[in-house]
Amino acid sequence: MTASPTFFLRASAGRRALIFIVAPLALALACGSNEDEQPPAPPGPVAIALGKFFPRGSDSWKPGDSEPVVLGCDGQLGVTAWVYAPGTLPDPEAMVEIDPDTMRPKVPAHIPGDWLFRPPGACSRDQCGTLAVSVESVDGGAVATGEAALDTVVVNLSPLGSAFQGRLRVRAELRENGATLAVYRGEPLAYELEIDVVPDDCPPDGEGGAGGAPSTGGTGGSGGTGNQGGEAGVPGAAGSPGGAGGAASGTAGEGGAGGV
Repeated sequence: MTASPTFFLRASAGRRALIFIVAPLALALACGSNEDEQPPAPPGPVAIALGKFFPRGSDSWKPGDSEPVVLGCDGQLGVTAWVYAPGTLPDPEAMVEIDPDTMRPKVPAHIPGDWLFRPPGACSRDQCGTLAVSVESVDGGAVATGEAALDTVVVNLSPLGSAFQGRLRVRAELRENGATLAVYRGEPLAYELEIDVVPDDCPPDGEGGAGGAPSTGGTGGSGGTGNQGGEAGVPGAAGSPGGAGGAASGTAGEGGAGGV
């Protein structure tokens, strides 16, 4: 049985209507997927403060603690920076104070700042990199530095000389990708303070003592009578001990002469 022309006209019209419906829908879906691919949100708020110092062994010091700070004999200074959200407490261990009038915190509790610690070359976003610390005398001169992809840096103070005593300037910076000073809303992410320090009571480097004086030889024994041999000589006294590296020993006495 052959279909009538009217049937074919109706089928063609149905296909055209379906195309008109599906094509705009596909286009809308395509546009919608592009709109979903939004660029990443900008990094959040961040600020920095110098927090805790580790000057000697297990000792720790915070800004506001008593001075001077005693530096250990190893010449190392550990420095921790607090990275926090502006408007909150810098110290993550600080207690929140409540305003008695409003019964609200005077300053909100610590909230970590938006910063990623990564070594140079490992950052794929802003506000990512290292912590750099410099230590120098307020009177100028040599500068000791340290840097790490952590919130704590250990600085070798040997450039300042042994047994340094006086006032130090300590500066901490967050560096983008370990290269340039980071900035948040036009403000550099850096913080510095000054502290008075004294050296620990460290033992001086030891020096070798003078060598001991050698002893004289022993006294020979007396000669024997008849066919009996003489007595053995008395051994010489040992030399006096020297300092480190000094040594001496006595020379044994000679034997007595044979009997006549």
